[in-house]
Amino acid sequence: MEVFAKNSNGWGATLLVDPAENGKYNWRIMVEDRRSAPPSLRFIVSPASFTSVGESIDDGRAVLEALTPDDLN
Repeated sequence: MEVFAKNSNGWGATLLVDPAENGKYNWRIMVEDRRSAPPSLRFIVSPASFTSVGESIDDGRAVLEALTPDDLN
């Protein structure tokens, strides 16, 4: 499930929340960088599973909000 996204000058990041095992949830941040050729696509994955969607969103959103293009180098 896509939750939040941010973009700026040729790069973008989208927070995704997915079901994990045992009724828990994980977040992933899909980062697309088009500032140089060829464009790159990579994922930042949550280090832990969360018991609710809300917890997963809160944790993933904190990482997404702090993410800058400089972090991608």
